[in-house]
Amino acid sequence: MKRKSDLYHLINAMSKSEKRYFTVDVQKSNKKGSRYLELFHTITAMEPYDEKTLKKKFGTKLPHDKRYLYDAILRSMRDYRSTNSYAAQIREMILDARYLFERELYEQCAERLENAKHLALKMDDQTAMLEIIGEERKLILGRRQIDFGQELKNLENALNQVLESIQEEMNYQSYYEKLYTQVAENFELKNEKEKTELQQFFGDKLLNSSPQKSNKAVYRYFQCLALYHQLLGNDDERLNYYTKVVEWWEENPKNKKEEFYRFIADASNLLYAYITKGKFDELLALINIMESSEPSNQHDKGVIFQRVSIYKLMYHLNSGKLHNIQELIDKITWGLNVYTINKNSRLSLISNLATLLFIKGDTENCAQWCKRIIKTEKNESRKDVQAAIGLLYLCAIMEKDEIDETEKGIRMINRFLKKLGVREKNSFEVISLGFLQKINNAPISEIQDGYKNFQAYLMQTIEQKHKIAHGMNELLLLWVRSKLEKKSIINLLGWENG
Repeated sequence: MKRKSDLYHLINAMSKSEKRYFTVDVQKSNKKGSRYLELFHTITAMEPYDEKTLKKKFGTKLPHDKRYLYDAILRSMRDYRSTNSYAAQIREMILDARYLFERELYEQCAERLENAKHLALKMDDQTAMLEIIGEERKLILGRRQIDFGQELKNLENALNQVLESIQEEMNYQSYYEKLYTQVAENFELKNEKEKTELQQFFGDKLLNSSPQKSNKAVYRYFQCLALYHQLLGNDDERLNYYTKVVEWWEENPKNKKEEFYRFIADASNLLYAYITKGKFDELLALINIMESSEPSNQHDKGVIFQRVSIYKLMYHLNSGKLHNIQELIDKITWGLNVYTINKNSRLSLISNLATLLFIKGDTENCAQWCKRIIKTEKNESRKDVQAAIGLLYLCAIMEKDEIDETEKGIRMINRFLKKLGVREKNSFEVISLGFLQKINNAPISEIQDGYKNFQAYLMQTIEQKHKIAHGMNELLLLWVRSKLEKKSIINLLGWENG
């Protein structure tokens, strides 16, 4: 723990069930734990983190208490996770074997190592196999049976196979990291020279190779090809290899259970590929698979809720099918209260839900969800999205056609934008707020002209390809068109209203 806020961030990252487990764990230990439990609960309730308040309450021993609590949480979480973690079980069996070896209980040691090897092979955990073989070699030398020379030779052959598998895994891991770095920078290459260079560097390495020794290398191989084709803009091949990645997880259920978060990340990539290709039936089928999975802990259940909800919203926003919206709203409302969701994901969920409600014409509920972002959902990293939602809120309350309430909303959003640091007069948000204020203050005879002027500005931002957070210029243009053409946004889009 190097930074003063490390403990705060660790506690914030814990799920509700993990916090509950830790609390019970401490209470079972001894009375000494009550002091650290008080510190734990105090930090849990903090928003934002305040070191001065902690010093005032806990005194000069605070740095020591924080270090102790930090280590105590990690110890408790190791216990919490170990029963559901195959990697932890393998590790514990190796430690057991070492203890049994030291006590010269060689047969029992061999049994523990055999059990560890059996599970490591099922998990295709080559690094664990490397450690197990090392322990087996010590065991053979320790008990010195008649044929120990042949046993050592057999282990040497097994060791070479493991090392080859690890080398293969590391090669594909290296390719994956290089490709992932490029995707993070460009998502898709536009320059033909860059595409040619990519093909020259990775073409033979990927297209003419096929991993044989390690199952995990096969997984990375499929991932690499998915990223490779994504960079080249080959959407069909990208979809094909992300499908293979997800199929790999289904064929390796123990790995899926052990690294559930990675399965969800890969499934999300496939969901996005489905949306890009307009394959909405396949998207819904995969969402159903994700929803029917049985994660082993509350955190992973929260991840499922988060990803499924986001992609259901994306499905509705991209397909134009608005059936079962209320059911989705109810699930999102419930999930936000039950699960510990990171701030960026909360913002994404709420902003997309507000957008869907706005398009649907449910501006009253849209305004309520927007207000939640404005009033309570603090997010330092995505101020641009929050500013966009401020504009959406204003448009939603303008639908009531109550001048006083709109004026109140304009003042609130003006303060909100300043609080977010949006002050430049030529910024999209400030200019848009100005247009909305003029429309609200205009005489009835000039309101249409106000909408037309706003429409011209919004079209200009689109033509000039300005990057506006949350696509708010396109959404506001739809709203302005609905006003000028006296049609609902749904009718303009040709969507099905559920």
